Amino acid sequence: MKQIRKYWRRAVLDDSGAQFLEYALLAALVALAVGVAVGKYAQELGNLFVKMATWIKETLLPSFNKGG
Repeated sequence: MKQIRKYWRRAVLDDSGAQFLEYALLAALVALAVGVAVGKYAQELGNLFVKMATWIKETLLPSFNKGG
């Protein structure tokens, strides 16, 4: 545990640690944006997949409609 704290302290105090922190914050922001977007459009995406599955079933696989 002591080694982990020493590593993080050294990484944060080093100049390259600042770059690491910037990239980590940027990655967190992107992940948050993706999460919000997926949450906002989850219902529409679900409806789209249902429509696509129905179209495939009715158009490309007509034998499913006839039961055999």
